[in-house]
Amino acid sequence: MATPATPDEHMSDASDSSAYAPKSKTVCVLCRRRKVKCDRIKPSCSFCVKNGTASLCQYVASEKKRGLRAGYVSQLENRLDRLEAEIRDLKTLTAQNVHYNQPPVIPSPPSNSNDATHQINEDLSSALAGPPAMQAPTEHDETRSPSRSAFVELCSAWFDKFHGWFPILHPPTVMQTLQDISISLELSPLYVVLKAIAAVTLPHVGFVTSLSHDQRRVISADYAQDIALHAMDSLSLPSLQAVLIVSVLEYGNGKLSKFWNLIALCKRMAMQLGLQDLVVHQCGNFSNPSVLPPRMLPFPNTLIDQEEKTRAYWMTELLDGSSTMGAAWNLSLSRPHMTIATPSATSSSSSASYMAGYQDNPALYPCGEDIWTTAFPEFCISVASFEDLETSSSFTSYVNLVANELYVVHQFLQQPFDRRSVHGRAKWQAECKNVDERLQKCRAGSPLFQNGFKGGYYNPHYSTTAAPGPAVNATPSAVTEISSLVNGSIVPTPEKASFDPVAILSFAMYDMAIIALYQRLAFPANDIERPHGPFYHAIQRCLDASDEMTTVVRSVSDADLENMSPHLIFPLFVAARFFLVHARITGVETPRNIDLLIYSLRVCGQRWNLARRLEKVLRAACAERQVTINFSALPPQFFDLQYSHLDIDKVLEVWADSQDVNNIASSHLVGW
Repeated sequence: MATPATPDEHMSDASDSSAYAPKSKTVCVLCRRRKVKCDRIKPSCSFCVKNGTASLCQYVASEKKRGLRAGYVSQLENRLDRLEAEIRDLKTLTAQNVHYNQPPVIPSPPSNSNDATHQINEDLSSALAGPPAMQAPTEHDETRSPSRSAFVELCSAWFDKFHGWFPILHPPTVMQTLQDISISLELSPLYVVLKAIAAVTLPHVGFVTSLSHDQRRVISADYAQDIALHAMDSLSLPSLQAVLIVSVLEYGNGKLSKFWNLIALCKRMAMQLGLQDLVVHQCGNFSNPSVLPPRMLPFPNTLIDQEEKTRAYWMTELLDGSSTMGAAWNLSLSRPHMTIATPSATSSSSSASYMAGYQDNPALYPCGEDIWTTAFPEFCISVASFEDLETSSSFTSYVNLVANELYVVHQFLQQPFDRRSVHGRAKWQAECKNVDERLQKCRAGSPLFQNGFKGGYYNPHYSTTAAPGPAVNATPSAVTEISSLVNGSIVPTPEKASFDPVAILSFAMYDMAIIALYQRLAFPANDIERPHGPFYHAIQRCLDASDEMTTVVRSVSDADLENMSPHLIFPLFVAARFFLVHARITGVETPRNIDLLIYSLRVCGQRWNLARRLEKVLRAACAERQVTINFSALPPQFFDLQYSHLDIDKVLEVWADSQDVNNIASSHLVGW
C-alpha cells in the first residue's frame, strides 16, 4: 500500500523540477517592471504563475546601449574650450563698443541748458539699457546690466550724498575701476559693490532719466535681492561691503526684520573672513602660533585692503549697535574692544587725554577721511602705515561711541528690576544714574562733544580743568558749530563750516540713548507704581535730550538733511514722541520744538519711507491733542513709555498702512 506524499516531499519535487527547467537569459517584462526577483523559468516564471499572469509572462531581450565612440570626450572638451574663448573675446569687444559709442564720462558743458538736459536724459537711458546685443525682450531685463557710464553717474551720486556717513569704500579705487576699460565690469571683483550702490542711489537719482519711479524702485529691489543671494554663495570682502550698503536701503524703507537679517549675515561673513582677528588682534593668529588658535587666513595685501576690512568690521558693529538702541531684548552684541580713558586733569589738552586711551589697546580703528579719500600712489600705500599719520576722525569717535561706550546702555536695559518695591525701584534709579554719569564722562572726553561742555545739558560736576585743545577730527569746524548751537552761543565765522553728517549722528545717537535709558522710569507704569510718583530727574534728562536733538537738526540745511543717514530718523521720532507723551500726561502745552522735529522727518521722508511713516504718526498725535488716550485713533502703545520705539514699530506700521487703505477707499467714494 502506497503512503501519501508529505508537503515537504511536494516542495522538494517542485524545487527539483524548477532546478532542471529551462531558463531564460533575461528576466521577464513583468518582473522587470515590478522590480522583483525573477527565476527566469520558461515558459512562465514562478512569480507570474503565482499571481495568475502566466499568459503575460514574456522574455524580451533588451537592446544594449552603445558607448561613446573613441575620442568623443576629448573632442567635446576642445569644442568647449574654443566656445569659452570666443565668449571672452565677445565680452571684451562688447565693452569696448559700449565705451566708444557712448559720450565721454565727463562731457563738456553744452551752450544750451535744454540741450544739456536732453543729452543727460539720452545718455542715462541708453546707459541703463545697455548694448542692443544684451537686451532681453522682457520689461525690466533691459536694465539688468547697466553700462559703465551709468555706474559712473550712480557712484558719483553715492560718494557725494552717502559716503560722508557711510565711509566703507575707497573712492579713488572705485572710480579707477570704472575708468579702466581693459576689463569688463562684470568680471571685476567690485561689480557686486557697484550693483549695491546702484540699488541705493537709483530710486532717488538726482539727474533726469526716462525711467519712472516705479521702474527704478523695482530695479533697486531686484538688485538688492541679487546681492543677498550672491553674498550667501560667495564669501569675500566686496560681498560684505555690498550687503552693508544694501542694508541702508532696507532700513530706510522701514523693513527692520530684513535689515537685521542682513546685519546677522554681515556679522557671520566678517567672522569667516577673520575681520575681528584683524581688527582686534592685528592678525596675531594668522598662520602663526599665538595665544589664540591659528587661522589659515591671508594677510592684507595693501594698506587700502587693511583699511577697507577695518571699516567693514566697524560698520557692521556700528549698524548692529545703533539699530538696536532702546531694545530690552536679549541681544548678541559684541562686547567693547577698548575702554577710553577719562580726561586727565593734568593734561594740557582734553583731546590728548582722550586719545591716550587708544595707546595701550591693540585694536585698529579707521583713519582720517582726509587721508582715506586721497589717491596716494600704490607704492606709498603698500609700505606706509596710517598709524604714522593723523588717524583721528569723527567717524572713529562715532564708532567708539556706539560700539563701545553705549554698550552699557544695552546692558542696563536688558537687566530685570523689581519695580514694585521701594528698594528695587531705588536700586534701578541709582543704576540708571551711574550709567548716565559714565556717558557724561565719555562725552566730556570725546572730540565730538568737547566744545559743548558748558551747556545746560552737560553736568558741570564732570567738567575738566584742562584747557580746551584743538579738535583732532577730520572736520572740526562742523563739530564746533554744532556744539556752539547746543550751548546757545554761535560764533560768527568768515565762511560756512563744512558739514559733517557723522557729528550729527553722534549727537542724535547720544540723545536717543539718554531717552532710552530714562523713559521707562519717568512715569509710573501702573497703579502699583503710582504711589511712588514720577521720577523728575528722568523726566528732565529726557526733555534736555529732546531739546538738544531739536537744536542739532536746526543747524542742518534741508539739502543736507535729505541726504542724511536713515539712522537719524528714529532719534527724531523718539524725541518728538517723548514731547507728546509728556504733554499728554502732565497736561502742559506741547513744546514748539516738536514742529521742527516733524518737519525734519518730512524732509528725510523725501528719500526714506520710514520717515514718511513716522511723520504720519506724529501728525496724527498732534492733531489729537485734546483727545484722551482711550479715544485716540493711534495704537495705545504709542503713549506707553514702557514700550520703546522698536517695540511699537510693527504696530505703527500696521496702523499707517490701514490709514493709506482708508484714504484710497475714501478717494474712490468721492470720485463715485
